[in-house]
Amino acid sequence: MPQYDIDFAAKLAQVAREVDESDPWAYDARRVTIYLSRLSAEIAMKALLERAGASLKRIRKHHHNLQTLLKALDSCAVELKDASGNVSFASAGAQIRAATIDFGVVHMPIGELIEAADERISKYPNEIRYGEEVVDFNPGILCEMPVVLCQWAKRHWNTIKI
Repeated sequence: MPQYDIDFAAKLAQVAREVDESDPWAYDARRVTIYLSRLSAEIAMKALLERAGASLKRIRKHHHNLQTLLKALDSCAVELKDASGNVSFASAGAQIRAATIDFGVVHMPIGELIEAADERISKYPNEIRYGEEVVDFNPGILCEMPVVLCQWAKRHWNTIKI
């Protein structure tokens, strides 16, 4: 049985979105949305690495670091098919970075949200769980990132390999 569950990650993403939609301006709701969004992304990337064949020991070395988890996915490949049915392979990490949140006029690559390492952004998970102030992207934007990530993961679930 797998250690990391993509369906659990998707449910966390759904809950983050629901919390944001129910009370987008309440501080605690914003904090919960940020935390669940980043937790969902962590579990989704760990599930992808496990599915690709990475050992649990190798996955756990990344702890909660979303940037290094995404970098680890660079060593994985996914199968892509073009409109003619031709098959090619691409870096899972690069494909995830390029997956976008569609806000209508604006399309934001989720890699920008995952790789944000600005020292002004609260470090996940501890500086989001504890402390007086959480600084991160707008929760309404951030909560869309794990939704897109989980959708991408499910589309490529059967072809990801190390």
